[in-house]
Amino acid sequence: MAARAFGDRPAVGERLGVDLFGNPLELEVVGVVEHMRHESLAEDDRETVYFPHHLFPFTPLTVVARASGGDPVALVPAIRREVERLDPELPIYAVRPLPARSPRRWPRPASPPF
Repeated sequence: MAARAFGDRPAVGERLGVDLFGNPLELEVVGVVEHMRHESLAEDDRETVYFPHHLFPFTPLTVVARASGGDPVALVPAIRREVERLDPELPIYAVRPLPARSPRRWPRPASPPF
């Protein structure tokens, strides 16, 4: 999408016009990601736009942190303190290491019958 919208120019810092439920918005590009697969590893990847959370405060927000060695769960107290410092009203729940959500644990799609 970035290449289509901005050609060879770097997208970060550019402004992108979007229609959000009939409301035209112009938002600044703050990052670019590869096309994403959202529902399944078998689906085709697709262009994705991430909006600032304050535009959709009713949707859940997932935060992923990477630990470089050691027990990743050991980071939880520091992350909780930082989130509380930023906004004491934000709830933090369902904290678990990423392997608990790993696709290796998801059921594999059935093989075609041929």
